[in-house]
Amino acid sequence: MNKKGISALIETVLLILVVLAAAGIIFGAVIPMLRAPVEKATLCEGAIDVTSATASSVTITKAKDVVIDSITVNAFDKDGKAGTFTITTTSTPVAVPAAVGAVATVNTPAITGGGSPVKVSIVAAVNTTANKKIACSPVEAPIA
Repeated sequence: MNKKGISALIETVLLILVVLAAAGIIFGAVIPMLRAPVEKATLCEGAIDVTSATASSVTITKAKDVVIDSITVNAFDKDGKAGTFTITTTSTPVAVPAAVGAVATVNTPAITGGGSPVKVSIVAAVNTTANKKIACSPVEAPIA
């Protein structure tokens, strides 16, 4: 009887190649998904600080050497109504602080509907090493 088929050696080599291809596909998909949150945490954590917040102004300090593209300032009243505006690197008269320790003082946004602000929330948008813009988690401060 003449049996023809795949030898055990060829079968083992093919199985190893399939496992390596599957591992490559998994790592190709998983590594980028893990890299984005780690990079966001590294860039965003402590990038900006709210030095003071009053009903009329908010003082923001750049606390970390990262490239901040823009900062969105939100003010909220006790009912959750909000007012918002954004400053960029080219805004006038106030722009995003350029150097670590630099300060920007902006007017507290007016609340839509005319409420009194009780807290502010500051969201920085930073540029990654791949020059992609990501929004950081908000930094909140009560109105003094």
